Amino acid sequence: MPRYALRTLGTLGVSELLNDGDAPVILGAGKPSALLAYLALAANRAALRDECAELLWSNMERERSRLSLRQALWQLRTALGSDSVESDGQRLVLRADVSVDLLDFRAAGEAQRPEALALFAGRFMESVSFPGGAAFEQWADLERARADALLLHAAEAIVQTALRDGRLDDALRAARRTRDLLARSQMAWRLLLETCLAVGDRPLALVESEVVARWLDDDDESPEPELAATLKRLQRARDIASSSRDQHETEFVGREVEFSALLRAFHSVVGAKSRHVHVSGAAGFGKSRLLSEIAERYRALRARVATIAAVPSDRGLPFSVLARVAETVGGLPGAASLSPESAAVLVRLAPALSSTFNTSLVAPRLDDALTRTQAVREVIESVAGERHLVVLVDDLHWSDGESVEALARVADRLPANVLLVTASRPPVAMHATTTAETLTLAALDEEQVRALLAALGFEGSNDDARRLPAALRRASGGSPLMVLQLVRQGLDERWLLREEGRLSAAPDVDLERALESADPIGRRIAHLTDHEREVLQLVALAGFPVDEALLSDAVGHGMEAQLHALASRGLLTAWHGGWNCAHDVIGERALALWSTDGRRVASASLGHALARGAANARQSMIAARFLVEAGETDAVRALLIRELERNQSMRRHVAPSEVAKAIVGVVMDDRQVHALLHSLPLRYRFSHRLRVTSAVAAVAAVVVSAAMLRSERLVLEIAEAPAESVQALDHRRRLELRPPLVVEERGRDGALRGGVADTIDVVVWDDSLRWADTTSLPMSEGRATFDAVRARVQPLKGLAVVRRRGARDSLLVRIAWNDSLPLRLKLVSWVTNAGTVTPQKVTLRVPPNAKVEGVVRIEYTSSYVDATLVYAATPTWGDPSQAGQTIGMLSAPTAQRLRADPLSFQAPAAPGEYFFILIAGAETEAQYLLSRTNWVLGKPVWGDGNDVAQWPRDVLLRLMRGELARAKTLYSDKGVPKYVEVVVSAIVVRVVVDPAATGPTVE
Repeated sequence: MPRYALRTLGTLGVSELLNDGDAPVILGAGKPSALLAYLALAANRAALRDECAELLWSNMERERSRLSLRQALWQLRTALGSDSVESDGQRLVLRADVSVDLLDFRAAGEAQRPEALALFAGRFMESVSFPGGAAFEQWADLERARADALLLHAAEAIVQTALRDGRLDDALRAARRTRDLLARSQMAWRLLLETCLAVGDRPLALVESEVVARWLDDDDESPEPELAATLKRLQRARDIASSSRDQHETEFVGREVEFSALLRAFHSVVGAKSRHVHVSGAAGFGKSRLLSEIAERYRALRARVATIAAVPSDRGLPFSVLARVAETVGGLPGAASLSPESAAVLVRLAPALSSTFNTSLVAPRLDDALTRTQAVREVIESVAGERHLVVLVDDLHWSDGESVEALARVADRLPANVLLVTASRPPVAMHATTTAETLTLAALDEEQVRALLAALGFEGSNDDARRLPAALRRASGGSPLMVLQLVRQGLDERWLLREEGRLSAAPDVDLERALESADPIGRRIAHLTDHEREVLQLVALAGFPVDEALLSDAVGHGMEAQLHALASRGLLTAWHGGWNCAHDVIGERALALWSTDGRRVASASLGHALARGAANARQSMIAARFLVEAGETDAVRALLIRELERNQSMRRHVAPSEVAKAIVGVVMDDRQVHALLHSLPLRYRFSHRLRVTSAVAAVAAVVVSAAMLRSERLVLEIAEAPAESVQALDHRRRLELRPPLVVEERGRDGALRGGVADTIDVVVWDDSLRWADTTSLPMSEGRATFDAVRARVQPLKGLAVVRRRGARDSLLVRIAWNDSLPLRLKLVSWVTNAGTVTPQKVTLRVPPNAKVEGVVRIEYTSSYVDATLVYAATPTWGDPSQAGQTIGMLSAPTAQRLRADPLSFQAPAAPGEYFFILIAGAETEAQYLLSRTNWVLGKPVWGDGNDVAQWPRDVLLRLMRGELARAKTLYSDKGVPKYVEVVVSAIVVRVVVDPAATGPTVE
């Protein structure tokens, strides 16, 4: 039977495949070939006659279009054989053996095979159009878009696989091929740019970015968000390169092992795990360069990357690095799903996020580091829920201690799909974390120094030249930074030569003596003018990226010439909208050359400039640090007064002592803070609340005196007491009472006293009587009705003291937490290889050792706020401490939120009845939830009879029916373990292991 090939990619035509390998064209790009393409790509290779006629001859009347269709069919049968297209009157069916290039491409593309790029010879029928073929062209447009999307998807996978395997040339070749095929696709251009960065060819990326930017500008087209982000990153790299163009950027040398380890860590995260890797290395050993290079590779692998770098000024600002982590991660896609309460905490921690999170909630006082840590962990989980997330935190040795502790807690319980990479000088800054893997950057050996020099043009063709790598290795201690600095000095002093792009040692030069006296950083600083040295030292003193306007304000004149001169010498670099020392070592050396008096004067200048521009408390805190160091007490007092006045203007009634501690508490001790407050004018010394309270007290004294003159004694009564209480979803500090608490005030005759203007206070205490919160209502017609009361936590059992304000009499009311749980689960469906498990069908019958897998969908409602909610599963077979699995973390508060997760288990070998349990709760980790041990005990207790896997059968059957049940949980009662029976909610599926079963089924 003859065989034919239909070409649709790039052009349209039909060829006959002969035995000798030839393929002569038998049909060109006409309507017969178009009809053949439609039939070949249709389901079952069949279509209605009227549909085909309308597809290609819609500009004709019905009879004429049918005639044209018959003529096209005659041409096809003439070329392919009389039985090539079968007609039954209503349908046309293609019977000829016709291979289609589009189908071959689809098969390769869906399998993500590298040959997919070669099979895609061009876009689907891009230049094919016919009179009367509008409907055909619409169909072709859809097929074309589908093929383009498949090409991009396959190319991305091919590039990522090549990058993972270290085949950088293949990755770049695939990206270029995709760009050439889809030259008008922004996603194809983005793939090429990201691949260029991933393979380390930044110059090529910059050239290609200029081409795509010119194309977009010529067509007046806006870049799509992902392409725009890549172009922005390249523009920043271009700006940095231009501002420090003499920085001797070299190939990435000597860190290949660490680079591969970080790449392997990411690939393990792709398997839905989490990892923390800490990079440790001395100053100048290439930590920042390593993180920069691996970040580009991560982006090329389609991960979301958040890059944060601590700066020296962070040491004096509590939670400054954690705030930067929150701001960077919170700005990534996926963060919008954060709970309102956590969003409010993050906005207060990092005010720049107010444009990201539109929350009207007011965050609680952030004196608890755990609250901030949990909010940062939650935003990391939200972002990682959509795509793999990599968080890179560089220069952690500059971080404040509070941020280091918070990041250590985050690292110990990272959400799935997250890779955390931190870097610092030794000793390891994050010693608190127990999960970190440490990569230590060693000094470069002689061969690695030789490779680094080769990137600068060194060839080492003679004996004298071959001594250079060894000499530089000894003089630099193997530090890549110092090798480059020594090369710079050698070129400046002519004991190294660069001719026609080649680097070599000067003849007749004693390299050892030249290197003994070498001090490249010190000499460059010594050769600066006074103005240039002043600018460099100010930037180093600031410890954060400083903009030109602030520097000019600090020194009193323009800085442009000095800044660019320092950048050309490789001492400063443009970074994140400001100027920074090109390396920490340069800044430390510049500060070491400063006299004590010179530093004090510079601190005063910088502090005054910062104070003049301070627009919030954090900026005032930074300014105060320099003013205190300079001894500028009057300026610190003025700064504090301005912050107090700002609070007053915004009606934020914060005690002056709290404001003072926030502004200067880091750089002043308690005695100095007290003296500063005492030196303030009287109107600033006392809080708004104290001033108001003093005035109210005077009035209250008169009211109380008048009340004491009343002759009639009034009696309080509880007319109605609540049977239960439920935490309100909209506010974590309010308990709704059901029925309400009704307090009445009656006289001696038992009648309500409606004319008395008393206030009733309800004070709620927990079981241990260690805390209290008060709700107040005025009497109305002798009655006060409390629909809700304030409570700081969720009490299991609470006591309420009801009293009339100003009186000694009181009543005791018990407020009990009801059995409607703050967190409830409901099974929607579990689509498995055995069938679909539903609330009505929750029994699986399986053979021994059978594997059940699928996607489970649940609905959950939670009134928890500021709590970690773990969602986990456990079978009732196997070791309970090992068999459980963490499914994820839940958001709260929420009502009837849906969630879908992949879930699987392997049935046991022994026949019998078992259960598979899904449960969620307010614990920090699944091990506490599944062992029914509260996390405050510090260690899960297994095998004590109350593990989830050990629940009695009657409890599990109740839960199977969707009912609530009671189970014991191990809590801490004043440090003593205590079992408490509580109400629980869980999803339970019965698993019956039946040797007679031929496969898993749902019953």
